[in-house]
Amino acid sequence: MTLTPRRLATSAALLAAFAACASFFAGYVKDDAYISLRYARNLASGNGLVFNVGERLEGYTNFLWIALSAPSFWLGADPLLWVKAMGLGAGAAATLYVYAGARWLRRDEPDSAADGIAPLAFATSTSVSLWAMSGLEGCFMALCSVAGWLHLHRGRDRESPRELALASAWFLAAALTRPEGHALFAFGALALLAGAAVARRVDRGVLAFFGVFLAVAVPYHLFRVAYFGDWLPNTFYVKASAGPEVWEQGRKYLADFVGFNAHAALLVLAPAALAARKGALPRFHALAVAAFFALYLAKIGRDEMKHFRLYLPALPLLCLMAGEGVRIVVAPLRRVHPGAPGVVAAVAALALALPAVDYTMGHHRAEADFVRQSETGFQAMGRYVEERARPGDTAIFQDMGGAPFAAPSVRFVDTIGILDRTVARELAAIRLNPFLRHLKARQPGGSAQIAEFDRRVKEYLFDQDARWVAFTAYIGRSQRKKFGRSYDEAQGDPEAVQRLFAPSLRGNSYYHGLYADPRFDRLYRLEKVWKRNPGYWLVLFERRPEAEPPAAGAPG
Repeated sequence: MTLTPRRLATSAALLAAFAACASFFAGYVKDDAYISLRYARNLASGNGLVFNVGERLEGYTNFLWIALSAPSFWLGADPLLWVKAMGLGAGAAATLYVYAGARWLRRDEPDSAADGIAPLAFATSTSVSLWAMSGLEGCFMALCSVAGWLHLHRGRDRESPRELALASAWFLAAALTRPEGHALFAFGALALLAGAAVARRVDRGVLAFFGVFLAVAVPYHLFRVAYFGDWLPNTFYVKASAGPEVWEQGRKYLADFVGFNAHAALLVLAPAALAARKGALPRFHALAVAAFFALYLAKIGRDEMKHFRLYLPALPLLCLMAGEGVRIVVAPLRRVHPGAPGVVAAVAALALALPAVDYTMGHHRAEADFVRQSETGFQAMGRYVEERARPGDTAIFQDMGGAPFAAPSVRFVDTIGILDRTVARELAAIRLNPFLRHLKARQPGGSAQIAEFDRRVKEYLFDQDARWVAFTAYIGRSQRKKFGRSYDEAQGDPEAVQRLFAPSLRGNSYYHGLYADPRFDRLYRLEKVWKRNPGYWLVLFERRPEAEPPAAGAPG
């Protein structure tokens, strides 16, 4: 398509809007990004695709993102800035693809203000703004989705094997990045086969589409199974194995999604895109993906990461259909005045964007300090442990990410199970999502199952003979000022500090009763405390010298 001055100006304005919204989260990082970066550093340094050196466990769901992060270590670049730049680049490219998709949908009709509705809604979304800066792959998944969709249907129209191969490559990138990417390929394949069935022929483009994907995806999965020994990522057993009670939470989570930013308006407007006189297949395809990912949100019940990042693969397509719906609805206004559709479309674009901009501006402060908090909390503790590490040291901790990244020589045991095969399988055995324990406890026999599960995992944790145990202590909002004063008064007296934190440590269910067990006090002593923020503290214990296991070859 020709790049006219108007289109260039619109593209620049859209990128400016995206950058402005993303800048509110410049200080944000999701600590899980450091899980990927620890894998990437081990990969780059020749230790393999591992979190703990020597332990092959697929504790990630973003292989391609890890692979794309590894060069930062070879080049000596700041890995956090590297992944943030990748996220920003992906978000910007996705915005431009949404704009290109909007222009393609109206085909030969003249440019109009309606072209900007979808890309502006996407570019200003709080989900997009936050996750572009998070260090994780959410915006890259959005890019893969919309780029694959556009190249697929443009390739069908042009009967271009090259375009269809390119579409397949984008869907392949999505599948290599996250498991949900396979669904994007599946919907694309169904759309392509539906078109071939109508045409009653299978051309070279169809073969190219399947050939590109299968030529890489099949060897990749064979490698995964051979390397890790599992068909499914370890995270599946932790997050996707919960029981039917999750649907109750899922309905609430989906309702929250509908009420977020301008999602309700997008969902209402999107079906109107089907009223177009031609091009039904790409519209059905986009709406099917949008519906599938909405059901996916309901199925997972809850995601501990903010702002519906798991819907990002579908968000650009939902925005496209909503923008197309507005264009179709306002088109008859030409009979009133030739410029009326453009004016109404421009108003609609602003109406869809402003709720997101308002939310971002009003809520960004809660996430704007996460980089500093990671450096002064998680990573400060990790550096402390690393400086004192001995060969073979093990640390037990619930928050995998910044702390393990800063302590590369230490083996970390994850009490939540994302990066621990034993804990993950124990969760799967009773179909427990660790973030939804309260729902499981309400089910008949649920509390008893959880108690037995905690007992088994606690014994497993004691069996690790860990030198370090780091706890996360959560302090309620109403208690924070008083707690802070009490902590200041207790400093210099380790026993008083430990008594102050004891209720929070006993109440943290992610540690399966470890602190409350009498053995813990006999084995460990308080070492140091870090404040991530007033409600989130890190409390590090070290094994008492007299409780250290004997060295190899020493008398027992």
